[in-house]
Amino acid sequence: MDAERTAVRIFDLIDARQISQAEGALETALQKFPDDDTLLAAEALVVMRSGNYHLAKTKAIALSRRNITKPKAVNALVHVLQNCCCWDALASTYERLRALQNERQISENLVQTYTRMGAYAKVQQIAMQLYRQYSDPKYQVWMVQAMLAQVPAGSSDHMLLKLSTKLLDAAVLTEKGHVVPSTVQTYVDVLAQQGQYATAVDFLLSERAAKIGLLATRLETLARMLQKAGHVSAANAVARHLWSQESDNWTSFTIYKDTLVPVAGVGADQGGSATSVLEVLGPVPEMRTTIDCTMTHHSLEEAVQLARQLQELEVSKHPNKHRRGPYLAELDLLHSLQSTYMQARVMAYVERFYSKPSCYLDISTFLTPAIAAGVYEWSRSSGSASPRDEVDKHTRRILGLRCLVGSWETTPAAGEARALFHECVEAYQSSRHLSESLAWSEEGLCDGYITVALNIALRCHVAGKDSPDYSYLVEGLDLMSIVDRRMNNPTWLIYAVCFANLLGLTECAALHQLAFKNVQRDTMAHLGYWPLLTGLALEDVTNWDGWAEDYYSLQERDCSLLRAKVFNYTSWPAMQDVHRFEAAQANSLYRWQCPANAFTSALCGCQTQKDVNETLKTRAEALWAAWERLSATGAADTLIDNTDWVVAKSMVLGNIHSTTVQQLTESLVSVPSRMWQVRRSRQLLASIFLLHDMAAVSAHRHASGQASRSRKGKNSHAGSGAASTADTPVLYSPRLVTSSVSVEYLPAVQPLASVLRAYVDSLGEAAPETANASAELRTYLKSLVADSEYSAGIFEAFLYPQACILSALLRMAPAAKLPVKQWAADVREILEEAQHRYESRLWSTLATTVGQTPAPSADVVRNITLVPDSFTAKLEAEKVHRIVGYVSSLKADIGAYVR
Repeated sequence: MDAERTAVRIFDLIDARQISQAEGALETALQKFPDDDTLLAAEALVVMRSGNYHLAKTKAIALSRRNITKPKAVNALVHVLQNCCCWDALASTYERLRALQNERQISENLVQTYTRMGAYAKVQQIAMQLYRQYSDPKYQVWMVQAMLAQVPAGSSDHMLLKLSTKLLDAAVLTEKGHVVPSTVQTYVDVLAQQGQYATAVDFLLSERAAKIGLLATRLETLARMLQKAGHVSAANAVARHLWSQESDNWTSFTIYKDTLVPVAGVGADQGGSATSVLEVLGPVPEMRTTIDCTMTHHSLEEAVQLARQLQELEVSKHPNKHRRGPYLAELDLLHSLQSTYMQARVMAYVERFYSKPSCYLDISTFLTPAIAAGVYEWSRSSGSASPRDEVDKHTRRILGLRCLVGSWETTPAAGEARALFHECVEAYQSSRHLSESLAWSEEGLCDGYITVALNIALRCHVAGKDSPDYSYLVEGLDLMSIVDRRMNNPTWLIYAVCFANLLGLTECAALHQLAFKNVQRDTMAHLGYWPLLTGLALEDVTNWDGWAEDYYSLQERDCSLLRAKVFNYTSWPAMQDVHRFEAAQANSLYRWQCPANAFTSALCGCQTQKDVNETLKTRAEALWAAWERLSATGAADTLIDNTDWVVAKSMVLGNIHSTTVQQLTESLVSVPSRMWQVRRSRQLLASIFLLHDMAAVSAHRHASGQASRSRKGKNSHAGSGAASTADTPVLYSPRLVTSSVSVEYLPAVQPLASVLRAYVDSLGEAAPETANASAELRTYLKSLVADSEYSAGIFEAFLYPQACILSALLRMAPAAKLPVKQWAADVREILEEAQHRYESRLWSTLATTVGQTPAPSADVVRNITLVPDSFTAKLEAEKVHRIVGYVSSLKADIGAYVR
């Protein structure tokens, strides 16, 4: 069988996802045809499909340097280069193939490749060549896109911005051009970027702008451009027209309200005399309209009257359909007027829309204690005796409770708050039968009672700023054992995670159900990673770190694909959004903590020195990049915290824009400070590099020993070859001192750092003095149990990641030159003492939040009591079980060094 037929069979196996069979066939084929291009391309594809992207990338880049022309080999090579983000190699491959294959298709592929690279100058150049050769107007659009992508953010007079404007006006938006909604919108966006609002207005009024989309879309854009051009009255007239046509459209109402200018200010409109009529032209009647600008409104009072007219119109047009737009607009306007009618109109709104799930969020911005009290009293007094209205009664009651609790400026007396807490729980239990007929995946009809109870627990917990009352957290968390459909309610799940985290525990089942994915590894670490670390759920921490590492490693590929899609869609604002997203991810605070975290998680699974060496080898480059970024001047200030706080804030009852809700959210979601995170990551990285260097010196000494033994043998020539393998190892610790920050190690590693550094710097030749280091290590280890007779917080901070790194260092340290047995015995002694305290329950594992400063006092921790077999007690038992198992594993590892 020749190489070509063998390659076809291997590709068929790959397409059928029979990778192991493909590997076997490929191994046999390469023995017969080691230099066949198609087989080598298949090898790279098989390696990539096996998950080894790094090796596949190396093979594909090497293969791209060869003059490959076979179609199957080219297709496989291109596929691997694309998925491994080898853009330079892919571009050079396409450049070479342009003269050999379909030049137009290859050139278009090359445009897409340069787009994914972000090389927009090359895109512009090739698009220009394609247009000159084929006269296809889509290539002009590519030229525009490429030029706009090169314009710096915020620039208003860049040369490429001006060239793009001219090209759009003179070529793209013509009969022979490419007139579609995206290109029309791009032209308006480009004019607005340059401040040419008057030109944008003239264009939007002309027939050329008709293809921007629906007439409503065109008018909305026109209103914005008129407002920016200073024609506020005309903008108000257009926005009023839009809002009158679609009263539920909040965007048009916002523009309308923002353009309410007093009569005295009308003359301030820019652009000379105001136009009395705006003619919006279009090819068909549906795209044309006339707007009377003399009917402009100038005051909030007029706007209120219009809102009420629209309400009447809404009732007549949709008598059985509850649309909130004009009613909510009236509340917003009255709130701006600080009207005395506000409470009456809020009550009217509540009576009309209380059954809407969004009703509380709608009115939360306008709530005052008086209004909230009114809603609460209404919810208790109104109702029907009809059994079918029982759900309605509970809906009103839940709304009243939400308003009452959300309006608390200060938490009421403990007795009153606790009574309301129990009232919510009892109301939930009495109404749970109403949800029995629902599908298992639906939320309960009266789940809101428990949500209110959880909010009460949160507010009562933080009421005592100096001494938080943890009993409310325990009561709130224990509610999770009495509720139905717990896993269907995201609010409950997040509250359970946060309450458990504040108590030093981890609600693993809730986190599994929330199942954060992809970019949420970056934005939701406050609700995912840190709670897992608090409860030392190390198996889940390992999974999180692995998934986060995968997300960041694929980010270049994903962002490049996003660039290409947006480029083809022809949306300049979207392209700017992509650039901002890439910048935010490139400078993400958690992104640069991830390499050290992921390495530590992988290290815990290493069984031998070989495993440790392999883990270090594959991650050394990423670890050093993380150190350089985190140790850069002002790193803590320049890194971006991408944490998404909106989800957590939306669960706290109250005005989401208020400082009260902000403070409650920060109390609910306990996250270490930015400085603490950066410092911890530096300490962890420095300790990892020390481990790397210990491993490198060990390998160096082993290779040197082999070379020495070979030279003493009969084959001296082989000995000289072996000696060449014992070159000076690459060491990172000496390079750390050249950074702009002082080098700190993890507290558990710090006592041994000077000794281990001396050993590393001498390439294992020195036998440094260790008496002081041993004494310091012993003192530190004893402080873990001596200084925390009641709480396990200090020891748990040591347990992960410090104990993992310390154990690995002891594994790498040479017992012949360093007192490894003594160090290991000291560590084992502390682990045994800790295990005894956990098993005998002498230690409390509660309130041990990671990075919390200051930690709760011993009295506070001592006063936290758990009901046996309660939900919280079970979480604590799970945590103790996990820790005891981990400590036992560490003891077994450390014990090997004592023998």
